[in-house]
Amino acid sequence: MCVAVYLCAWKLCEQWQDELWLKFHLPFQILTLETIETSRTGNPFTENDLVIARLDQVSRSDELHEQLRVTNWNLVICDEAHVSFILGRRTEGNQTLPAG
Repeated sequence: MCVAVYLCAWKLCEQWQDELWLKFHLPFQILTLETIETSRTGNPFTENDLVIARLDQVSRSDELHEQLRVTNWNLVICDEAHVSFILGRRTEGNQTLPAG
C-alpha cells in the first residue's frame, strides 16, 4: 500500500483529486477543516492513505505541520515546492536550505 500526500494550492485541490482519479484510479481524499476536527486519532494524515492537503493550510498551522512531518509517507508531492517551507526545509531554485 502506498501512503502519499499531495500538497498544492487550495484552488487546485479538487482538480488534482479529479485528475488522480480519472488518470490513475487513485482515491485521494482532500483534507478539510471537517476531517481535521473529526479526526479519530488526532492526526488526520494517518487516517487516509492518499491525501491532498492545502499547502497554505499546512504551512500556517504548527500542529498540522508537525502531524504531516511525523506521518510515515512513501511519497510526498509538493506542487510549488520552490516556495515551500512544509517539511522543515526550504528550497530556492536548486538549493536546499535549513528552514527558519
